[in-house]
Amino acid sequence: SELSNTEQAGNRRVVVNMEPEKDAEDNHTQDTRRVFLVRHAESEQNVAAHRLAARGEISALLSLLSIGFDSPLSGGGRLQLAQARASSSSQFLQRHDIKLVAHSPYQRARQTASGLFGSAGVPLIELPFIYEKTLVEHVRPGQMDERIRSLCGWIDARPERENIVVVGHGQFFKRLLGRDAVQANVSALECTFSKGKGFSFVREHQLAPLILPDAGADAHERA
Repeated sequence: SELSNTEQAGNRRVVVNMEPEKDAEDNHTQDTRRVFLVRHAESEQNVAAHRLAARGEISALLSLLSIGFDSPLSGGGRLQLAQARASSSSQFLQRHDIKLVAHSPYQRARQTASGLFGSAGVPLIELPFIYEKTLVEHVRPGQMDERIRSLCGWIDARPERENIVVVGHGQFFKRLLGRDAVQANVSALECTFSKGKGFSFVREHQLAPLILPDAGADAHERA
């Protein structure tokens, strides 16, 4: 079924259609988690998509076809992770007391989760349902909404009460929050989450500098 009962106020709140609580007064503060939605570092797919859209390079289409859905990180993406490790990611972990990191099954997300948080001693868990938007979901977005509900149910069931990182994909997070644009690579959208209210956007953190000429690829459909 489609997402419904969605409220937006300057893109700051999106209520995911989950089962309503029996009593709104039961929605205590302790039921609210802080979740950081981190988009993977720049991938080879991002670079090829930018070449095709921004420069009209036909050869980029062949690159996209050969890369497929499970794109590895680009050289620029690996550089982004190295810079993030040297500067902000360790501070980010300490400042926000991250308890758990979940990631997409796609290698660009696995590489990003491991590169940013792998040495921090926090558990890394692969979630099979937070892969990027598929070709079918462009036509039938309700299928992505089902996967979003799966993520909400997983977070709600976790024993960690706060500060969870989810490393995934631009289009998935865009749909989840009802945003107008895809976030930048290696950025973290800080949100609050509760079963009754779903996700509420708080602020964005940039974990790696946008220094690459192809960093603008964050606006492309294939993220």
